[in-house]
Amino acid sequence: TRLLISVDCGISSYEEVAAMPQDMDIIITDHHTPPDVLPAAYAVINPHQGLCRYPFKDLAGVGVAFKLCQALHCFQNQSTDYWDDMLELVAMGTVADVVPLGNVNRIFVKAGLEVLRARQRLGVDALCEQCGLYPNAPVGVDDIGYKLAPRINAAGRLKTAMMSVELLLAQNRDDAHCASVTLEQLNTERKTLES
Repeated sequence: TRLLISVDCGISSYEEVAAMPQDMDIIITDHHTPPDVLPAAYAVINPHQGLCRYPFKDLAGVGVAFKLCQALHCFQNQSTDYWDDMLELVAMGTVADVVPLGNVNRIFVKAGLEVLRARQRLGVDALCEQCGLYPNAPVGVDDIGYKLAPRINAAGRLKTAMMSVELLLAQNRDDAHCASVTLEQLNTERKTLES
């Protein structure tokens, strides 16, 4: 591995970054308050850094990563059309990160909810059904915060986050359904452990 990109973490991982191989480029995208000494990464992207000129400081972790993706897409393709196919994920991550829903976050969530309501991503559609959000039911911020996000997060808390990745990348309905059932079971287990 020659490149490592962290999302929503890493800003305080000074020792961990120092221990990585010297030939590995590390890009940290984060929105948490930076410590006095930053990790010696190839790049640290965080709107809370003192010299950051990005005007909106309350991006969620997913928002910072998405802005990096937009910038790379724009640089590589000389266009700014990289939006629609990822906005439902950006909306879900923004709501799940419990950041203020103003400014850019509001735009992400509003546009992402429109994509989410179209149910184009098989895994998200299967998860919505698992939560009782059927195709014609409106999906809102509360549905993300209290139904979808806890199920997606349960995998990383109890097993491995790859289970959620598999759901989001599912290419057929059977795989999407199986992944959503697994996340439902893990979320039930998480709730039992917490209570």
